[in-house]
Amino acid sequence: MADTRCLRDVLGRFVTGVVAVTAAGPDGPVGLTANSFTSVSLNPPLVLFCVHRSSRVRQAFAQAGAFGVNILDESQEAVSRQFSRPAEERAGGLTFHRGQTGAPLLTDALAYLDCELEEQIEAGDHIIVLGRVRDHEVQWEGRRPLAFFSGRYTRLHTEEPVPANRPAG
Repeated sequence: MADTRCLRDVLGRFVTGVVAVTAAGPDGPVGLTANSFTSVSLNPPLVLFCVHRSSRVRQAFAQAGAFGVNILDESQEAVSRQFSRPAEERAGGLTFHRGQTGAPLLTDALAYLDCELEEQIEAGDHIIVLGRVRDHEVQWEGRRPLAFFSGRYTRLHTEEPVPANRPAG
């Protein structure tokens, strides 16, 4: 068995983006912060995120049948932290619009993906939530994404594109 702390440290060296995943709950928008988000396929358009089995909002995503992936920009660390609070406090004070699927989407997110729930897959202590993209949009050109590295928020600092150096082999 792997040393959990060491494994977490190693995995933390992988830079990830930060998203707020939202769904329509019985009393309004619900959501969570995730950095376990990725594109799966362009044809058909599929994305996934992971949610801990014990998350208090996990069932809301299953019941809603749709969710929004809100890609946060570097000025939205507070929004990310807000979606990490207790479930009842996560959406307060934020502005949403409804996507084609009915999922609440943050009006000031860098970009969004509006998704129909495709499948949920049990994987260890998490559930992999697979969604089919029904709509998507970059809402704010020129903004940089919020990033996460080594257990903390970080920002991208490059002004010019980095040359694509490919590893040998």
